[in-house]
Amino acid sequence: GDITIPCPLQCKQLAEHNFVDNIMWFSSGGTKSVVHTDSVDNINCLYRGEKTLYFVDPSVHRHDVLIDHPEGAYSGMDVDAVDYTKYPGMAKVEFYHVNVSAGDCLYIPYLWVHQVRSYDSNLAVNVWWHRYAKDDLDYSACNRQCNTEYTMAQAKFMGLETIQHDPNEVRDYFMTYISNDTDLEGFIQILVADDYDKIVNDTTYVRDFTEMFEMLDADKDGLLSLTDIKALDNEAWRAIGDLLELVMQDMEEEFEASHIDIDPDLDPDHGAAGDSDEMDLHDEL
Repeated sequence: GDITIPCPLQCKQLAEHNFVDNIMWFSSGGTKSVVHTDSVDNINCLYRGEKTLYFVDPSVHRHDVLIDHPEGAYSGMDVDAVDYTKYPGMAKVEFYHVNVSAGDCLYIPYLWVHQVRSYDSNLAVNVWWHRYAKDDLDYSACNRQCNTEYTMAQAKFMGLETIQHDPNEVRDYFMTYISNDTDLEGFIQILVADDYDKIVNDTTYVRDFTEMFEMLDADKDGLLSLTDIKALDNEAWRAIGDLLELVMQDMEEEFEASHIDIDPDLDPDHGAAGDSDEMDLHDEL
């Protein structure tokens, strides 16, 4: 609580109404994260040690980096030895390479693909905030000079669960994973990943996913496209988000009762409804 709010984030409106979460990372070094995305804006401040981060712009390489675990917003690729047969798009990806030292803070943009490596003894703090806060932020009220006494204890953190029904977040979730000409089978595979074989034989889940698919299919041609996604209004996205949450909660409860291990975070915020969240999963030490 006595850690200073990072200087670029010292806006009262942001800190008291739009911060989502914060976490301290520490390790003895030699750690690495999976390739992943975050469903919030993010700043990583390093207090001890060294880090290397690799970034990929999703607007340029949206379909080249395969996020084959959408339930947790990460890729299963081996970051030390990429299988270019399984992940052929990686051969043409252009990326940014950033070295971070103690005393640096680095902004990690919303939904940018990234991977983190830490060296030696490390101590870092991440702060996540609501992506769409910028639309209503009064920048004139932000601190013009950094106040070292403006600490985390004075901020309010909403938690990921508070933004899971935001229609913008739900829309962005589907825009990330839906390609043009996605049929019902492909849609279900995107949402449930490795649990597809369990789900496709359950008529209740197939019915629910079919209903969701039909809600998304704006032009009713039996295929999902980005045009469909962009055509839906906020009311539709709220309804889709509500249905998605209910279905995934039912799946989690049923699989837990059957002692089947699944990733619990199959919602637009990749962790808002489960026992663990994307920050734990991605392990950005």
